[in-house]
Amino acid sequence: MSNKKSKFYDLYMSLPEEYGVYAFYNNLENKYYVGFCLTYKGGMRWRCRDHLYALKSNKHATKKLQDSWNINSSCWTLIVLEITTNILQELYWMDKLDSINNGYNTKRKEINNNSGENNPMYGKHHTSKSKELIRIMLTKPVLPKAPPKPVWNKLNDISISEITKLKNEGYTVKDLAKYFNCSQNCIYNKIKP
Repeated sequence: MSNKKSKFYDLYMSLPEEYGVYAFYNNLENKYYVGFCLTYKGGMRWRCRDHLYALKSNKHATKKLQDSWNINSSCWTLIVLEITTNILQELYWMDKLDSINNGYNTKRKEINNNSGENNPMYGKHHTSKSKELIRIMLTKPVLPKAPPKPVWNKLNDISISEITKLKNEGYTVKDLAKYFNCSQNCIYNKIKP
């Protein structure tokens, strides 16, 4: 393993495979990038690995961090700030380390607040076409639960009458094939006149 690759590998492999708040610390500029990991399998270790891969590929979403990394990629340390599942702790550490004003975080994150002006649809209206599509989706009947045993291509007379009934209600052949666990050709062959 090359020395440069080994450095990056050592950076993220030193982190625990747990959820929590981490920081990329620039030793030369004394600045931080604070992040939080709750959804990655492998926790902070694998989330930071993805950050490092994006930085090495010059594709990181945070421009301030990417620009600093491009200037000197050898002055960075990864730090575990806190092992937690509380996302509010990320905001606490961003404030404590001043990583927005004097660091690489670009803005304070809003936590699960999609109401009012924070909702992307705030002040916007659906077109009449999208309203019609929503109405169709909401009024389309839901298929009942699939038969408990796979019927494959052995559809009986009861199944054929049920297929015909569902087809007349507007279900597609694709939906019916999925429901009866058989091919679309099987459905076509059973309902053809």
